[in-house]
Amino acid sequence: SGAHIGAAFGALLFGCVCFILQIIFIHGISCLLGGSGTIKALAAGLGFSNIPLNFATLAESLLFILPSILVHFISIASLLWTLVLSVLAVRSAYGMSTARSTLAVCMPMIIVVCVIIILVIWFAFSVLTLVKGF
Repeated sequence: SGAHIGAAFGALLFGCVCFILQIIFIHGISCLLGGSGTIKALAAGLGFSNIPLNFATLAESLLFILPSILVHFISIASLLWTLVLSVLAVRSAYGMSTARSTLAVCMPMIIVVCVIIILVIWFAFSVLTLVKGF
């Protein structure tokens, strides 16, 4: 139906936007950490490094057949495999050490987690000031 097509198109568009943002952030951080490479090489490497996530998607699609613990194991293994391949892609594209490449790959996730923590704290203090005023 039309709703399913719209949802699929929205998910595809969201995935593409997230991938482009991932490339931009990692490219910027890699350049700040002293790496020299092209955004095209990074995009190719990260594109291939995300392939293992398809195993997680497939496992989640078969949740009604497979035991849930196996689905969780496949998802976590796919995520870790993707992170390792992403570090190798950044290391290859920018000629950086493994430690700097790991930092470049993990930094966007660290920033997002910090922003979420700050927003939760801000929200909690906002609610507390409202409740205290009553």
